[in-house]
Amino acid sequence: MRIESKQKARSRRASPDRAEALMLAIGERRERWLWMDQDSAGTDHRQGRSAEEIADELEATVEEVNSWITKGAEREAARNRSRFEPECSGCHQIIEINTVTVSYMGRVYHEQCARKAMFGPYAA
Repeated sequence: MRIESKQKARSRRASPDRAEALMLAIGERRERWLWMDQDSAGTDHRQGRSAEEIADELEATVEEVNSWITKGAEREAARNRSRFEPECSGCHQIIEINTVTVSYMGRVYHEQCARKAMFGPYAA
């Protein structure tokens, strides 16, 4: 069971505060392990399940599930990133393979970041 949103309850002219109080008073609280939910959400999504199905199963909102899927994909990409991709010394972002780089004083920069390092923050 899920609690109906307050907007839906108001549209039916029901009292959302009373209904919510009742659900909180008699409903059972599910003990969640957030890391496990986040990991299983990404796995389920890669297997073709929709965010809505995953949210229903994990008793979470669709927005939570979408953020878990996005963060999981970012962590996966970071793990799979080559150790040979350098980090810009100016902005500390990963420099992609086909990006123009400048080496200045033994450090690697994006082209724009190198100008700032050489001529100051107002360099064009």
